[in-house]
Amino acid sequence: MSAPAAICLIALPDLAATQRLAAAVAALARPGDAILLDGPLGAGKTAFARAFLRAAAGDPALEVPSPTFTLVQSYETRLGPVHHFDLWRLDGPSALPELGWDEARDDIVLVEWPDRLGALRPPDALTIALAPAEAQPPPAQAKPPSEQAQPLSAQAQAPSGQAQVPSGQAHPPSGQGQPPSAQALPSSAQAKPPSGQAQPLSAGQDARHATLTGWPDRIGSLP
Repeated sequence: MSAPAAICLIALPDLAATQRLAAAVAALARPGDAILLDGPLGAGKTAFARAFLRAAAGDPALEVPSPTFTLVQSYETRLGPVHHFDLWRLDGPSALPELGWDEARDDIVLVEWPDRLGALRPPDALTIALAPAEAQPPPAQAKPPSEQAQPLSAQAQAPSGQAQVPSGQAHPPSGQGQPPSAQALPSSAQAKPPSGQAQPLSAGQDARHATLTGWPDRIGSLP
């Protein structure tokens, strides 16, 4: 019988806090893990993914373009290969085999818009739901208006280890550089800004919170 899901609510007052949380998660990740990033547009999913990959590579200057149009970018890190999927353009899991999903599951996968995974959503994944601070957390975490919640704060530093990652490591898996040709946008999808035009989180912008679900044997190690 699987272990019960662990739930943790963490306040992210600025970009630096998001980066610290991503580094803490990277320090706990291992091959075979799936890390699923939920949340609306502008919630900080790509900012989290970028910080995770830089921490995993030990390279704070690593180029991490959004895979909105390539759908997947792969990186060699000190944790082994990490595959960053952005499934926003898909309307379901049918194209995942073409993107090398099955092979990627032997490594670490980092997935934005994981609702597109459908039945392929890994049951043992760590799900990180990001939302603006003014948005309500999931019902299980909600507090009465008169009660001031005291969430955990992300204090972790980037993992040690300075494995050098040559520039230009971001690349789609071999033979998969082109996104599937017949993937229509879901009718309910919001318009997403073109790659390179999205406004990243920056220090001083509205706070976010992250609700982490999964990894019952590791989530308690987060500060």
